[in-house]
Amino acid sequence: MVRSTLHEAGAVDIDERVAHWKNAGYAGYDAATPPYTAEQVASDRQAFSVVRESIEVGKREVETGGVRVYSRVTETPVTETVNLREEHATIERRPVDRVATAADLKGGSVEIRETAEHAVVGKTAHVIEEVVVGREATERTETINETLRGTDVEIEHTATGKVEPVPGSVASLDVGPSEVEPRTPL
Repeated sequence: MVRSTLHEAGAVDIDERVAHWKNAGYAGYDAATPPYTAEQVASDRQAFSVVRESIEVGKREVETGGVRVYSRVTETPVTETVNLREEHATIERRPVDRVATAADLKGGSVEIRETAEHAVVGKTAHVIEEVVVGREATERTETINETLRGTDVEIEHTATGKVEPVPGSVASLDVGPSEVEPRTPL
């Protein structure tokens, strides 16, 4: 029971590990060996970035069209009828056989005026409709669906197969991303 608990906790068999190191060329501690230089330490290090995309949704105004309204004079021919009256002077001669009187022997004149009606056209403009041009604004809500990318970094211990997530990252072993809340990067 103790052995299985140690194994589950990641304990290693030291004798097995020493044999492995010796097979890989390890000959033991040598006090004369100089320490690693800063360049040698840096060459063994490699950085893995944990990346998260963020989204910024803004808006911009674009021209989508418009209207152009013109007002111009039109002409429409019309036909109307009107009855016109004319008066003409008439002269009529009749034969008469009677004795003349003093009134018949007087001189005189008479003037008869002739008249005629002519068509007179008068036009009056009336406003019958107004076309009002303006602009009105409406608002709508649009849902933006986007996929944000990122990277996760995990460490796998090769001797035990144990996987550890890096703080601020999410491990991808046995746990879906929807089941783990991401941590704030350090």
